[in-house]
Amino acid sequence: MKKFKDYYGTAPAVSVSAPGRANLIGEHTDYNNGFVLPFPLQHAVHIEASFTKTQTKEVVVNLVSSLYPDNKITTSLLHDKTKTWADYVVGSIKTIAEKEGITNVTINVFVDSQVPVGAGVSSSAALEVATIRAMIALFQINTIDDVEVAKLAKKTENEYINMPCGIMDQFVSSVGKQNYALLLDCKTLQYDRVPLVPHYDWLVLKSGISHQLVNSEYEKRVATCQNACKLLNVDSLRDITIDEIDRITILPELEQKRARHVITENHRVLQSVEALRNKDMKKLARLVLESHESQKNDYEITVPQTDAMVDDSLKFGALTARQTGGGFGGSLVVILEEGKKEAWWQQMKKKYPASELI
Repeated sequence: MKKFKDYYGTAPAVSVSAPGRANLIGEHTDYNNGFVLPFPLQHAVHIEASFTKTQTKEVVVNLVSSLYPDNKITTSLLHDKTKTWADYVVGSIKTIAEKEGITNVTINVFVDSQVPVGAGVSSSAALEVATIRAMIALFQINTIDDVEVAKLAKKTENEYINMPCGIMDQFVSSVGKQNYALLLDCKTLQYDRVPLVPHYDWLVLKSGISHQLVNSEYEKRVATCQNACKLLNVDSLRDITIDEIDRITILPELEQKRARHVITENHRVLQSVEALRNKDMKKLARLVLESHESQKNDYEITVPQTDAMVDDSLKFGALTARQTGGGFGGSLVVILEEGKKEAWWQQMKKKYPASELI
């Protein structure tokens, strides 16, 4: 495989990375100021970069990815968006360049990503975080910590990509730690790392059904939750606790279903943290399954195949499973007792040949 030097003729000045993520529980709660419990993957986006000073008062960006080795892209922060993967890099560079007053440079970037695209494991957030880390290293910026990196990556996603997402994906990519789930309060950004229980396999299964988040279905759910807040006279659905859930009965049916998912999901996240800390895997398994059912029935973001894959995962020996990510396909989180993975995977792969373990 070609590397940075093959494209640009010199060694890179910096080399950084950022992981993808799977969400154990807490789906579509982040943009509702709620609680989430994701964990970082071992798979990461790796970026190598360098820059040179120029006389032009702009930032020129040269980009190439190992996924598209014959398609080198040259653009400028003054140009229109490319409407390709490159926008996540260019947008992140633009966010930092405007914040730090960077201009009169050409930036060379090589991206090597092991995070599957379209699998619901935040390849885009990892790309944003890695790009921002590369800019920080390139320009020796010492005023931006990991939490600020996540905020800047979210700003890129919201304002440049025009995706109305919350901060979960960028936050766990920047702040998360291997073998720990990250409890994040998306309202206050307070967080805690919770150890995953040993002697279990914490798997992410790519369903084989790709998803796209920058579309009307995701935006509709954001808008419906916002409308529910207006009708309930609250700033966010986070403001309604599980003990107050009867308040949503005044809502129209659709808003009521969406609100019920968010309120009960926030409660499940907090219960899941308690279960992890107590190593109560039976309780955690129940909560994860309840989360999938809520995604299916109240938030309506699962698809028939991921529903079937959850059912079959249990039938073939998994402790629990649920669809993870933005929805409409993507991946499953699956938990198995140690020693059961091989037999489970043989049966799953036979029934779902397009599926892959991430």
